[in-house]
Amino acid sequence: MCVKSRQDVFDVVRSLWVGHALLAAHELGILNLLWRTDLSTDEIADEFSLDLRGTRALVSTLRDLGLIEQGGDVNSLTPVGREAADPEGALSGYLAFHASLRPSWTELPDRLRRRATGKFHPNCCDSPKLVESYLKAMEALGQPVADDLAKALNVKPGERVLDLGGGSGVHARAILARQPQAHVTLVERPVVVQVLRKWLQPCSSCLLYTSPSPRDLSTSRMPSSA
Repeated sequence: MCVKSRQDVFDVVRSLWVGHALLAAHELGILNLLWRTDLSTDEIADEFSLDLRGTRALVSTLRDLGLIEQGGDVNSLTPVGREAADPEGALSGYLAFHASLRPSWTELPDRLRRRATGKFHPNCCDSPKLVESYLKAMEALGQPVADDLAKALNVKPGERVLDLGGGSGVHARAILARQPQAHVTLVERPVVVQVLRKWLQPCSSCLLYTSPSPRDLSTSRMPSSA
């Protein structure tokens, strides 16, 4: 998002706190609990030994977001809320990944004051489990537009495409599905390739690099279709 006005600043700050509320609900297990059974707000607070006043505020925010609906005293998930709460779903993995990022951002001012060294996101960016969750979400997000993107690119036989930070490879595979004689190179971090190697079967069309460094081009193959 590009901030161009005072209202944009308001919207960015508000979305930040709304995002914190959603990630907090995920971390606390509230969404997963409601995915299993409908409960009142008091019952949710009792289940996790939470502050009742804070729980009411959090549940109210989730209702405002359209993730929860209330019938009498009982809270239940809306269809999109159930999708976000499904432990096997893409959205749940996306929330888990970003929940792990949150401490790095909240600690950023202190890290800068201390001139701390090391990775900015030490807890998640190298975790295969969290990266896999994130890639599954990106795969689901990219699938509806991947074919349109490939069609718009209109890659010709023999042409080369460089996909920097190509994630799950959903766009690269769409390009190859439309034009199997193209040569697509997808550049990603080693941990991403580690995850993708579990998903993908060899092919001859698309090279997947573990690193953009010429000195570290450990390669794998990627299929031309999902």
